[in-house]
Amino acid sequence: GVAAAAGAMLAAAGFVIQRITGNPLASPEVLGVGTGAGAGLTAVLMISATAGTGWQLAGSVFGSLTVLIAMLAIAAR
Repeated sequence: GVAAAAGAMLAAAGFVIQRITGNPLASPEVLGVGTGAGAGLTAVLMISATAGTGWQLAGSVFGSLTVLIAMLAIAAR
């Protein structure tokens, strides 16, 4: 059920990152995307400890996308 869906999403995320970067060894963990998501979530919770799930999710997505875009910009140089 849920575990299989989570595993499938992680596999899809890894595949997308490998295709975007053109590196077969790239993964969300190596690029720091997970850490960016944690930083975004932390920022949301620092602003409002009672933030709803939607705001927490938005903060996590914003943090992970920010890190991914920054890493791709650095790698493009």
